[in-house]
Amino acid sequence: MNIPDSKFTKYVVLAIFLFSIANYGRIAADFSQGNVWLPIDLLTLVATSIVTFLLVRSGMECISQEEARGSIVAFLGVIVGVSVPLGFATAYLIFHQHFECISGDPTSLDILYFSFVTFTTLGYGDFSPVGVCKGFAALEAIVGYLSLGIFAALLVTYLARNQGTK
Repeated sequence: MNIPDSKFTKYVVLAIFLFSIANYGRIAADFSQGNVWLPIDLLTLVATSIVTFLLVRSGMECISQEEARGSIVAFLGVIVGVSVPLGFATAYLIFHQHFECISGDPTSLDILYFSFVTFTTLGYGDFSPVGVCKGFAALEAIVGYLSLGIFAALLVTYLARNQGTK
């Protein structure tokens, strides 16, 4: 299953990106009102994660081909660099509503900040995971570390391959 480098691909990527943001925004609004409903929110999170995973896998297959274009590499960077931390932030919001997940009394923006800091493995220390979210934070750091490394390798491969054609 390969993704063609076309307007359709760009629209699909944009739709997933916007859906991730809208999903986080909806759950963040529910979180601030105390209305998170665990089954539906988890189902939405799982569906978003599966679609994002399939798109990234297909994009990586496409990059391995000779005719890969730079826009695919860029879109994969955006999908992985933004949608994955948004997905983890959504999971933190859902679990924080039912268990103490992040130390202190974080707002939805604090949880989003925590997710991006964890994904990029910065770890400032102003927020820390508690209880069940320790495992999610460790998984997010591993996914972030590997994703950023894979993206850098794909970008260098693409640039090296195309340097000889100019």
